[in-house]
Amino acid sequence: MSSNKAYHNIQAFSHSLIVNIRDKGCLAAFKESPFNPEREEEEPTNALEFGQLYHTLVSHKDIVENADSFINSMTVCLNPTARTPKDEELRWISIDDHCIIYVYDFGLSRTNKAYGAMKAYLQANNQWPTDSILCNQEEFDQCVAMLKALYANPYYQAFFQNYELVGTEIDIMFKCDGFDCKARLDALLKDTKTGNYFIIDWKTTKNLTREQNQVCGEKMGYHIQDYMYRNAVCQKYCVTPSQVEMLFFMQNKEYPEVIYVTRFGKESYDLGDSDFCQYARDFDFRLKKYQEGDKLSFVDDCGILQFGHYETRLFEQPD
Repeated sequence: MSSNKAYHNIQAFSHSLIVNIRDKGCLAAFKESPFNPEREEEEPTNALEFGQLYHTLVSHKDIVENADSFINSMTVCLNPTARTPKDEELRWISIDDHCIIYVYDFGLSRTNKAYGAMKAYLQANNQWPTDSILCNQEEFDQCVAMLKALYANPYYQAFFQNYELVGTEIDIMFKCDGFDCKARLDALLKDTKTGNYFIIDWKTTKNLTREQNQVCGEKMGYHIQDYMYRNAVCQKYCVTPSQVEMLFFMQNKEYPEVIYVTRFGKESYDLGDSDFCQYARDFDFRLKKYQEGDKLSFVDDCGILQFGHYETRLFEQPD
């Protein structure tokens, strides 16, 4: 698995890029994509960092169930001008030599000075390996509680006890409709009796009901992800789409025991195929024009504008 930064910098279509094209238009999607040479790296949001924390810990059951014994502590000296206490206790867990989860009480937001000062200190002292995470105690405890509930879920147990684990955090480069694509599989299982594969994707949500999660899945374009990831596995492991199924484990943040398992049928797969082709072709056409020097190629809908009750019309030439 490559680092998060390296993976997101690969110039290829991803599920999130296709959904951005669909929801925001080609221009906004381009600005945020690795195809934009002037893209600036954004500071992580609370939701993004929590998702990374969840995805990092989910495949380390031994750490989650014995978190206290895995956490170390050390004293760090912050920059005296950072308006934070000079000496703080920093708790941490090292995973796979490329990620450290730091637990530090910086408050509720990553926009405050305490978060920035601690991260800057760790980076300046070469204590910030690739994909490191800085979370507060509340986030860490919530994540551990969610994962313990996930491990106890009968659907989770059925899949992970009955099928062989091929791997977690698997990066795959593949083709869809002739376009270069990328996928990062949270987990991949194999039925050794039939040769069939199961892609597992973890989702955290605030929705409680089945209907709310159905709407969430449609909004987030999970059918497109299902189409792309199944194609990725087909090409990497030389199997047919009928031998691959994708399962979304959707877990509620506030009520961890509420977990829905979502799977898609052929109709949704065909819709994902259609949506991908439509948005990828439109984006690729504009990208080629942009690379040829047309700086306006990503501006969408350059025709007549309509503003509420106003009507656009040409001004008459003066006498």
